[in-house]
Amino acid sequence: MFDTELVSKTISELKRGKAADIDGLTSEHLFFSHPILPVFISRLFPLIFYTQYIPNGFKRSYIVVVVVVNA
Repeated sequence: MFDTELVSKTISELKRGKAADIDGLTSEHLFFSHPILPVFISRLFPLIFYTQYIPNGFKRSYIVVVVVVNA
C-alpha cells in the first residue's frame, strides 16, 4: 500500500548529491518539490499496479560502465 506518509518519508530519506537520471531529475527535485507531489505519487503507483500498465517513460534507463584500474 502506498500512502502519502510513506512516499513523503521515502523522498526525505533519498541520498542527495547523486547523479541525475535519464531525464535530468535528481533527488533534490523531489525533496524541494511542492508538498502535493507525494499525494500524486501515492495515487499513481496503485493505479499502475491495478491497470498493469507501465508508462513508457518508466521503462527508459541507461547503464554507465566505470572502469577501475588498480594501481
